[in-house]
Amino acid sequence: MINEIKVIFDKFPERSKAESWSPSTDWTSAVKRSLCDLAASKNLASCASIDNADYSEWLYDVVWLETQEGAKDTTNVIDCVLVCESEWGNVGHIRDDFQKLLLAKADYRLMIFQANSLDSFNKILLQLKEQIFLFKKSVISDKYLFVGYIINEERFEYQEFVYANI
Repeated sequence: MINEIKVIFDKFPERSKAESWSPSTDWTSAVKRSLCDLAASKNLASCASIDNADYSEWLYDVVWLETQEGAKDTTNVIDCVLVCESEWGNVGHIRDDFQKLLLAKADYRLMIFQANSLDSFNKILLQLKEQIFLFKKSVISDKYLFVGYIINEERFEYQEFVYANI
């Protein structure tokens, strides 16, 4: 999963310059659109506030669902593959959005944020991981994907984390 996300996100810095993206709005749209395209390629339904999503934004910035047609034109959710929050603001806002992911029952919890430097990314990551360890409902094997845009290097940094309650 992380490799597919890397392939997509690694193109963003160059695209953002070529297309003159605004600091947060265009980046957020690109993230949502790309994740919804990736969901479609996996035959999953997506929920997000973007035109290529199957459903409107629901609970998180982006959600990937496995669905099944039910009786009387209903759709049943049978699995949640990914939930995603993205926050381009300060550390407090990043922590606030990340706490939503702690509540999710999904195969992957994806947090996208920006940091001024790689050192700053690692410090934010420590705070987010601390939240995972403090959260009483964390379950061994919960999977998190952290994607941080490193401003001073104009690139993304990636880390996968699997909770092990050590």
